[in-house]
Amino acid sequence: MEEHFSAIKQAYDEFYRSLLSSGRIPAMDTGIGYWGISVADEVFELFKKVKLDRHVHFLDLGHGDGKVVMIASLFTNASGIEFHPWLVDVSRRMKEKLSHLPPVSRARLLHGDYHEHSFEPYDVFFIFPDQKFSPKLQEKLLKEASGARLLVHNSVYQPALFEKVAEHDINGTLFHEYRI
Repeated sequence: MEEHFSAIKQAYDEFYRSLLSSGRIPAMDTGIGYWGISVADEVFELFKKVKLDRHVHFLDLGHGDGKVVMIASLFTNASGIEFHPWLVDVSRRMKEKLSHLPPVSRARLLHGDYHEHSFEPYDVFFIFPDQKFSPKLQEKLLKEASGARLLVHNSVYQPALFEKVAEHDINGTLFHEYRI
């Protein structure tokens, strides 16, 4: 698993370097939110800590460049849904680049609005919120994924309707775990 993780991390580091060398930063306004990068080592450690391999199906709400989904695929079936077409294209190209890694075949990258996607098949969710949790999203999660886990990569925006079961400090970054 460590070898596959290193390959994922290296591929994304190369992608970010290519953006920077062309004068672009790996962050942008998507029109409905903001894309920024997650630190691969922190996400990998989080998934080990929460025993992601014991879950059946992971969904990243707003998967951006797909890095979190690729890392999650090392542990379980992993999907992500993203609204911005360029980010969906980037994530699919990254999956193709990493297709030599067997676990990556478990990654699904969807284009759309997660508010319109069924949450019923999933038992663990990940989100890096860039704004306050909407009542609409919280109600949808309660209705379609009651009992599932929600991993929140942000200490500013937290859901109000779910039970916090753990807080994970990984290299100074806090991740919050909720029971829906």
